[in-house]
Amino acid sequence: MKRLRYIVCTITLSVIFYPWVVSQVEAKGKAGSQYPGSSRNEAIHITSDKMESNSKLKWIEFVGHVRATQRDIVITANRIKIFYKSESTADRDINRPERIVATGRVRIFTGDGRAEAEMVVYTVEDDTLVLSGNPRVWIGKNMISGQRITLFGSEERSLVTGDEKNQVKANIFLGSK
Repeated sequence: MKRLRYIVCTITLSVIFYPWVVSQVEAKGKAGSQYPGSSRNEAIHITSDKMESNSKLKWIEFVGHVRATQRDIVITANRIKIFYKSESTADRDINRPERIVATGRVRIFTGDGRAEAEMVVYTVEDDTLVLSGNPRVWIGKNMISGQRITLFGSEERSLVTGDEKNQVKANIFLGSK
């Protein structure tokens, strides 16, 4: 029973940070980091074919047809793996996510924004999100793609890089969102 409670707490604490990924697509910045927080108190629903965790190595992974939803946010991927660290307080142990990795046909949908890539990595400490593997982001009709898209949450900036084979491409419709 204690092990089951531990797994449920780990899942809950870990996935609380995942909505940050989707809020980047929305690009509705405020002072400071624009990503964490606005929907942390709402339930996140996750379905997958399998869930595996390793408390010794401190990770939890959802595998196969993974779908995470919260309000109008939907994230799909073949796998979502959450790496966490344990911290002890006077009265309890707390597991905090360090890094979240989504792989395999990652799709993020919210409002009029969406993103897709083969891999998405969110690092909690520096509040960055990196999309790689043919990453593309759409806001309304506008789209940008490249070899790698890096979003720096606390700095409210992004960097899209390319190379000779996969240059940065943007379709921008003036006067639209």
